[in-house]
Amino acid sequence: MGRLSEVIGYIARTSLSTKQEHLMPFIIQSTFVLIAPALMAASIYMLFGRLLVLLDCTSLSIMPSRHNTTIFVTGDTLSFLLQAGGGGLSVEQSMAILGKCIVIAGLIIQLLLFTLLIVTEVRFSWRVKSVSPIVEHISSRWRFLNNVLLLCSFLILFRSFVRAVEYIQGLDGYINSYEAFLHCFNSIPMLLVVVIFFGTMHWCNIFSVQADCVATAGIQ
Repeated sequence: MGRLSEVIGYIARTSLSTKQEHLMPFIIQSTFVLIAPALMAASIYMLFGRLLVLLDCTSLSIMPSRHNTTIFVTGDTLSFLLQAGGGGLSVEQSMAILGKCIVIAGLIIQLLLFTLLIVTEVRFSWRVKSVSPIVEHISSRWRFLNNVLLLCSFLILFRSFVRAVEYIQGLDGYINSYEAFLHCFNSIPMLLVVVIFFGTMHWCNIFSVQADCVATAGIQ
């Protein structure tokens, strides 16, 4: 869904070059490009939560282990709704300030969630061998998957930080004044997230890690 949202947003942005007087393409590109990372983030939260369970490392979660995934996904949903709603309002001149504030609130929530997630991922990477009873007996797919999730988390965190600064500066701000910034700080990080996921999912995915864990449990 995140990738589809990104594609729809950029198709609408492309159409603006010939339909600058039309409001709908601007609304679509503004909203869909903005919310795409929130949809991608939900996958990262759920995959990392499942990885903690498979390796019996839920104790390493900073959040209560029973509600870890629920808290992240709920927060991400709130962030998504705020960004989508604020993005729609910000194109109306009379509601622009309110829309801007709502978007910034959504981006700040996303920043906080990803900061917390990255701290948890780093803590997991550092202590997993001392906590998990099976990690020494399975392949390195779990580590590769965690590194993929960590890298993608950093990319989305970086993107969200830049977009937050962009909205705080406003339409006349430095970032919003140059088209290149949209591509460097939004398009490229999100493209890298997609490439990394697609490029690694064949060899390393949550199902292969689960198969390793089940096979190891059967041997033991």
